[in-house]
Amino acid sequence: MKRLIGDYYNNGCNICLRCIAYFILQPLFISMKWEIKPKTAARLKSYMPLLSEATFEAGEFFNNFKKVCVSCSGDCCRGLHDRFTVFDHITYVASGTRGHRQWGYYLSPFRPSEINMHGMTKYCAYLDSDGCKLPYPERPMNCVYGYCGKIGKIVTDEQKIALNKIRRKLNKVRFMYTLHLLCGGMKFIGNDDGRKKQNVFIDNRKHGSPTALAKRNSARLS
Repeated sequence: MKRLIGDYYNNGCNICLRCIAYFILQPLFISMKWEIKPKTAARLKSYMPLLSEATFEAGEFFNNFKKVCVSCSGDCCRGLHDRFTVFDHITYVASGTRGHRQWGYYLSPFRPSEINMHGMTKYCAYLDSDGCKLPYPERPMNCVYGYCGKIGKIVTDEQKIALNKIRRKLNKVRFMYTLHLLCGGMKFIGNDDGRKKQNVFIDNRKHGSPTALAKRNSARLS
């Protein structure tokens, strides 16, 4: 598979941004002692149109490879965790979405009505027989960002150039998130129990791990 300069640029940005997410931003949220300032959330909301545009274009792009995805066994959807990242949580907060998802270190936003207990140790909770149940605007940025090796074998240089343009938009959104939050966009709240629910970011490893889910399911059946 021939690589373009845009591939290296976007992949480098992706790696850097993911490192920042996992090793800097995410621990701040998990500590439950930091939250996004309301003014910052309002500023971040201005990037929602660009994010929506990028996810819509990604959906149009991957529609060209629908046959490949339908015939696939779901290799890119294996594993329950690391689908949603801290950037998805930030989008959720900035967009002002009502309701609250239990984000955590393993970033699957679990809700009882959304979980199929069968096969939970193998595939993403949002994968069914027809593919991903989430529309593109609601999918994790990681899932919108990349493509599998099967698509990589048939994608043309022109298509890769188009995808790299989409990726640059996603990278810009994540970069601006990072810039705003690390440059005074968060406030220390300590152990303040009055923090906003939408900013809660728990460590749900014990609740969302395959082992924990298996025990919960076993308890329900017994």
